[in-house]
Amino acid sequence: MVALPSRTDLAAQIAAVDGDARQRMSDATTRALYEMAALERDADLTERGYATVRNAHQCYEDGRALSDDEAAWLTILLQHREVRDYAGARTSDHPSRLTLWTDITRRAEPRLVAAPASQLAYTAWQHGNGALALLALDRALDADPTYTLAHLIGKALQASIPPSAISGWPAERS
Repeated sequence: MVALPSRTDLAAQIAAVDGDARQRMSDATTRALYEMAALERDADLTERGYATVRNAHQCYEDGRALSDDEAAWLTILLQHREVRDYAGARTSDHPSRLTLWTDITRRAEPRLVAAPASQLAYTAWQHGNGALALLALDRALDADPTYTLAHLIGKALQASIPPSAISGWPAERS
């Protein structure tokens, strides 16, 4: 970890992308929504979601970032609780997890940012970075003030509950 001069500097690290990057992600999200509409069964969605999370982890562990289309697809899939919880269950202390969720939080469409920002908050908390976790929660709750996972993580942080107290949550699926 590197000490930053201010909370504003830390917040800038997870700020939404803008300009051409925002437009590319908006276009990619539209394509992902069309792809989602074409899926017929929940089992397909869940299995594709799990595979997408595993692929994202592997990409970032290898030092690569997801393409715009892959990032948009992940943000769409994270809107489904099973996929989101699967991603949370696979949180580890590998630094690539923070990089992944920071990147996806920055690139997600504003209306879809609550899920990836909550993943970032959970991961930052697991990594002992409470300041980043709180900023990620702010991003999540700005996008969706009723997002339950963000509120739960916020309550745990507020109560100074260590991440080890909830190890095994959410339960990892295959």
